[in-house]
Amino acid sequence: MLYFISITCGYEHCLQGFHEFNLEMTASIIMLYFTAFAYLVLALYLYQIVPQTYGVPKKWNFIFKSSKDKLIVADEEETEEPVELDFDSALEDGDS
Repeated sequence: MLYFISITCGYEHCLQGFHEFNLEMTASIIMLYFTAFAYLVLALYLYQIVPQTYGVPKKWNFIFKSSKDKLIVADEEETEEPVELDFDSALEDGDS
């Protein structure tokens, strides 16, 4: 960016280095980076909640849920008794 500014207004005439930026220019550059970061965060958030072709979108408040809530839901799903299958007895019955 410094190169572009020096080419546009003449390197010797406009500024000699980064330390010669005035307060307004410095504030503008800081706001440029801040808004770019804010748009990045917003894009990543919207990517998670807007429905896509594949997958399931998350709820709008997924950021505010703690990992403890997710563990409780996972434990409730696993409370079902596992079914035991005995393949050996099924094969023996089928042979006779």
